[in-house]
Amino acid sequence: MNKKYAVLLSGGLDSACNAFKAKSDGDIVLYSIIFNYGQIAWENELNSAKKISQSIGAKCLQYDISHLFTDIENIDYPVNVDLNNNVETQESMKSVWIPNRNGLMINAAAAVLEKLDIKYLLCGFNKEEAETFSDNSVEFIDAINESLKYSTSNGVEVCSFTHDMTKDDIIKEMLESGFSLDDIWSCYFGGEKMCGTCESCLRLKRALNNNRKIDEYSYLFT
Repeated sequence: MNKKYAVLLSGGLDSACNAFKAKSDGDIVLYSIIFNYGQIAWENELNSAKKISQSIGAKCLQYDISHLFTDIENIDYPVNVDLNNNVETQESMKSVWIPNRNGLMINAAAAVLEKLDIKYLLCGFNKEEAETFSDNSVEFIDAINESLKYSTSNGVEVCSFTHDMTKDDIIKEMLESGFSLDDIWSCYFGGEKMCGTCESCLRLKRALNNNRKIDEYSYLFT
């Protein structure tokens, strides 16, 4: 029996991969959920989320929780971080960390899913970023699912097809599936194109390079 999902969609590569993988497996993604938490790239992320939602036939639901966070616009996002340097990536994580963002969004989304009588919430976690961001880890997924057993009457469950994949793996799968990277936004900043220097962009560029596709997609970045 095919599963019915909602996807927590940021407009970025990882959540898009989860949405498309569910679709390609014959499951149904009924809704996408995107949150405005005050991020600089909100308009870009929303635009990407709408495009991705339309391509998979999901209804895009958007919610504003920006009043729950403060000073996000003042975050000093590091650029040109050495992704192979553990000290630099740890310092970058501390700079961009937004307290309980993922936990809050998942719990808010779970309330929506319970009302819609949907059990499965897809999230774009990945093995690579779990090394520095604890709320990307398998342990986090297990812990929040244990909590949701008690806080939702239908036992909403967080799932991620990419939790054991690196960005290289995700890019490879998406390109092989024919997904257009024009529809994603994986940058901390807004603008006409992705900046190419923030940590999120650097991870995407490295994955493209490792898949020998960086020249083909260089137009995505400034």
